[in-house]
Amino acid sequence: MTTREINALLALRGISVQQIAADINEDRSVVSATLNYLRLNLRVREKIAVRIGVPVAELFDQALQQSAQAEAVAA
Repeated sequence: MTTREINALLALRGISVQQIAADINEDRSVVSATLNYLRLNLRVREKIAVRIGVPVAELFDQALQQSAQAEAVAA
């Protein structure tokens, strides 16, 4: 999902970044940066995905695609 799609999903479900941060015991800035693809912490991604109820691979598919592209360029 893109950042815009993630934000739309959160809005539809009535979930704020602050609520996610509190629920998963992470700082709001860490959650926000992860949702905006500025941090690539897998542990935080997994916790966010569980909280939202979406598989991590579906929620952060854009990051996975970017990682694969970077590996292909490096090879």
